[in-house]
Amino acid sequence: QYRVVVAESNALCPTTSNAALLTEYPTPIITGNSIVCSNATISLTSSTSANTWSSSNTGIISIDNSGLVTGISQGVSTITLTDINTCQQTKTITVPVDQTPTITCGIASEDSVEFNWTIPNGATSYDLSYSVMGGTTISILNHNTNRLGVNGLSVGDTVTLNITTNGTGCYVDNSTFCHTSCTPPEASFLPSPSKMNTLNTTTTMINSSSNATSYFWDFGDGETSILQNPSKTYPDTDTATYLVTLTASNGSCTDVATYYIKIFEDLVYYIPNTFTPDDNDWNQQFKPIFKSGYDTGNYQIQIFNRWGNLIFVSTDINIGWDGKDQGSGKSCEDGTYIWKIEFGVKGIDKRELINGHVNLLK
Repeated sequence: QYRVVVAESNALCPTTSNAALLTEYPTPIITGNSIVCSNATISLTSSTSANTWSSSNTGIISIDNSGLVTGISQGVSTITLTDINTCQQTKTITVPVDQTPTITCGIASEDSVEFNWTIPNGATSYDLSYSVMGGTTISILNHNTNRLGVNGLSVGDTVTLNITTNGTGCYVDNSTFCHTSCTPPEASFLPSPSKMNTLNTTTTMINSSSNATSYFWDFGDGETSILQNPSKTYPDTDTATYLVTLTASNGSCTDVATYYIKIFEDLVYYIPNTFTPDDNDWNQQFKPIFKSGYDTGNYQIQIFNRWGNLIFVSTDINIGWDGKDQGSGKSCEDGTYIWKIEFGVKGIDKRELINGHVNLLK
């Protein structure tokens, strides 16, 4: 407090003095952090009592009259303190952007995995927790590097890691998972021969797999083998398709290759070279004789004379050439005629085209 004396000096008035008391109040001092994270709180304190607190932007920060500050969203707000004597003080509080470490899987082997993550600004250490295949959680507090290796695993194991960041910034936990790995084999093979008919149903599997030490064959008919290059004989009773499966392994990882093997009906036919259309009921028509392996729906025969003129055509395998010109109906002269026959092969999308000559004798 201060005592103030006012004195007057006037030639006409007597000199008097008056005393007044003035009080000077101290400026409030705000103590506390200048950063608060979203959905977190900090406490501010004052050097004075009976305070009133306010926030310039309650969408960013809220504060109650105890000085408890709550971060709401990213931004900056000014906190104003008004004490019992109406003295004021301000403090700027920032709600920074939340940072999250980005986790990636590093080098993996048959019995280990590695986690790496980015370092958020202000990070000083990490509280880690991980589990293998959803089992017991293992915690590591105040881990001070941005890498973690987990060993003693098995092929196919999955390790899940959660990271809580400690430091001067605002952080959000992150988690991910990594798998053990191995150098897989590459399964590959070809049967030789790859196409067979009912006269020969034996094939050998030519194994060209790499990085493999053992093999398991499923031949598609219930039989199996563990040889590297096995031979297989299929039934010769009918046409069929078999799915051959090779599983190649190197003790830790496997790979699979497949191949469809088709057994076709053997193509058997006979083309006569002479016929005698002389009305004696023997050898009256020229036509091919098919026994097996042909497709009757894709058949055509054409006959040409020596000048290359087409004199007969048929798409019916049961109808042969009777020695007559199909256009005029007249009997053709004795001699040599050219034939061209086209037909489908049973079981595959293939057409055979054959040609030759036939002698007409009467």
